[in-house]
Amino acid sequence: LSSILSSDTVILWPGLPTPAPRHDEPILRLFDSANTSILNTLEFPSAAIPLGLGSRSRLPVGLQVVANHGHDHLCLAVAMFLESKGIAR
Repeated sequence: LSSILSSDTVILWPGLPTPAPRHDEPILRLFDSANTSILNTLEFPSAAIPLGLGSRSRLPVGLQVVANHGHDHLCLAVAMFLESKGIAR
């Protein structure tokens, strides 16, 4: 992943593989955290971006902005840009 990312590149990565669970669903879904866990384990900077509610599920959906090591400022800049354009909610 580090070889794909340069000093001015980000990846938009799903936060979860599915929309958020409903209140009556089991909370422990083992592999739902894989998308965030791998980034944390490899110490890549990322920012969570809420996108609103899914069109069918009406449950929260979002994505992550991921940058290369040492480029935390790039994640935050992209997150702020998405927020300023009304994409992040």
